[in-house]
Amino acid sequence: MIDVGSYGKNSNGGILEHSQYGKLLYQNKLNLRERKHVNENIQDPLPFVFVGDKAFQLSEHLMKSYPRRDLDIQKRRYNYRLSSARQAVECIFGILAAKFRKFETSIGVFPEKVDKIILAACVLHNMIRVEECSYGEKQIQDSMKAGAFEPLQNVRRLNTNQSSRIARAVRKQFCNYFSGVGAVEWQDAGIQSNDCIE
Repeated sequence: MIDVGSYGKNSNGGILEHSQYGKLLYQNKLNLRERKHVNENIQDPLPFVFVGDKAFQLSEHLMKSYPRRDLDIQKRRYNYRLSSARQAVECIFGILAAKFRKFETSIGVFPEKVDKIILAACVLHNMIRVEECSYGEKQIQDSMKAGAFEPLQNVRRLNTNQSSRIARAVRKQFCNYFSGVGAVEWQDAGIQSNDCIE
């Protein structure tokens, strides 16, 4: 899903909230996979989630970091692991800009054409990545038939209140997982070098 054309003055959280994708996400209507047991030593399965920064609303399927205040070691580990996942996603935008060098400078066309250029670049980028990763042409065609590359339509503003009890419980599950059986040897060193990641 691609959403292009929001004004730079709008916040990332507001853009997501106004998009069709955001509406489906916050209403749990994205048809995501069922929760999954990630380890035999964990009783409760974890949901599939997206990662975001503090600009986004915490939800059952969108995780964000804990605020910097009163961070214990478990919350710091969680924030660090979430930040590591976000960095992988942000690299994709760097790859896109490197592939299409026009995005490293101003685009010298009328604003109404910029949206189409960005949409085309995103579709081409996805197709190139699929080809480079040897997934084959069939996935591209299936995705296009399913409308995966269509722009999202704006929707009315959602009524987004405080983070739900379920969303906070899911974040706590991930927090416990990253400090328990899901711990990796490099995370504590990363916490010390990137103190209080948010």
